Amino acid sequence: MESQATNLPAVWSDDTRMSVLFAPFREKSLNPSSWKQKMSFWSQLILDESRCSLTSIIDLNSLQIKFSRDRKVPLCLDVVLEDLLRSNTIKMLSNSGSSPVKQRPSWLTWGYDTFLKTPVKWGINYMSSSQTESKDTKYIVIEVLHRKCDQIVQDHQCGLYCEVTDSVIEYSQLWKKSQSLCGNETEFDIILEELVKQRKVTVHHENTHTIIKFVNKGDKTVKPVSKRDMEIFRIKMTRDMLTDKVDSLTSDIDKLKKEALRLKKTSKTQALRCLRQKKIIESRIDKLTGSLDILDNILNQISHSVSDEMVVKALESGNHVLKSLTGKTSTDHIANVMDELAEVLEQQAEIQDQICSGPSGLDISREELEAELEDIMRDEVKEKDSELLIDDIISGLTDLHLPTVPSATTDKPVSPFQTPEGVPSTGITASVSPQKFSITPGTSPQKLPSPNRTPKSPQISESNLHKQSPMVDGINTGEIDLSLELPDVPTFIPNVNTNKKEACLDS
Repeated sequence: MESQATNLPAVWSDDTRMSVLFAPFREKSLNPSSWKQKMSFWSQLILDESRCSLTSIIDLNSLQIKFSRDRKVPLCLDVVLEDLLRSNTIKMLSNSGSSPVKQRPSWLTWGYDTFLKTPVKWGINYMSSSQTESKDTKYIVIEVLHRKCDQIVQDHQCGLYCEVTDSVIEYSQLWKKSQSLCGNETEFDIILEELVKQRKVTVHHENTHTIIKFVNKGDKTVKPVSKRDMEIFRIKMTRDMLTDKVDSLTSDIDKLKKEALRLKKTSKTQALRCLRQKKIIESRIDKLTGSLDILDNILNQISHSVSDEMVVKALESGNHVLKSLTGKTSTDHIANVMDELAEVLEQQAEIQDQICSGPSGLDISREELEAELEDIMRDEVKEKDSELLIDDIISGLTDLHLPTVPSATTDKPVSPFQTPEGVPSTGITASVSPQKFSITPGTSPQKLPSPNRTPKSPQISESNLHKQSPMVDGINTGEIDLSLELPDVPTFIPNVNTNKKEACLDS
């Protein structure tokens, strides 16, 4: 039973529009525009459905079932099929010609049926319109038929192991491989007929076998079936026959095993006879398997010989190209070129040496340059030592801890150098100028005072006031004269290198 069409347009749900489209055609002269629109709608719908379902054979009855709607069938499809037939979009199945696969005793007979008998018969039937009136008349959608032809050729070429051994195939084997693409064997025969017309397939009859040879990859037309193709075909047919025989004998062995088990209790003699036959069949299977191995080895050797032939041809082509290239160049010519190249390189090296040597008027020795470089490095070391000494003095002063200033206010003016009450004297006398700064280390640190002793007030020496500060490496460090007379409280010593300070102050 035919199934409903799946590729339906959106207008299919419009009852008013579809009632007009399902009605028979009126005279074209009454409304040519409406007639063309209706014809275009059904023609496109039939072709789209055939493409979607890959159906190459159609008829009026199946189309009416596919496009039925609310138990109504379109009554205008016969006219649509006639129009498609006139435009060569479809063709009648009877016009496809006699099959070159089964009904052709010779190429001459098939040519007569295809190019003379069938066209005359179709012309007579078309003029009488006897076939178009029947609902069972089969039509072939040419576009879908060509797609299936290309698909069969492509599938065969993709499955080839070797073109020499696999380009020839038997009709029944090809039909089994193509059943998923062809709806029935009639459609398969029509596809083969079209492939023969396109010269992509040739058909050869050998006794009871129908041999089909496909076009090779890269070729536009198929080559005739040669003697070598027939010999390879016989080897393959013999191999297939032996394979079927081995499978049949293997099933017989299984039956004999079951029979021996069944007769084991009732008739031991019959059971042993079954086992003896099983042994005979097994030995026969071993012989047949050995013959199969020989045939498979022969086919493999043929495949390898084809590859070897291709390799030899490639080597010959490469040898010819190498001879044509190397024949233009001799060994003497190569030696002369290499000698000339060596001379050019030597001249280039001399030119580079002359450029690097510089002007001849300058005569500077290497020893003088090295001595000058050592003097420059020595001066840089001295400058760095002086900078480090000054940095050490400044860092020592920044680490000096002075007593805290009392927060309580007093009516008496407080000198910046007067020691507040309750704070032990540090014994440091300093005079500060905005632009000059100097430091004079005090006495050496003393021991911590005992709890019962009261620290003495510091004695400031007026002779040490406004004393000129020393010069350190030509730099005036300022005017600060520090005279230290420490009591029992120890004097803070900055964390600096004393030896460096004394050396700086002595200088």
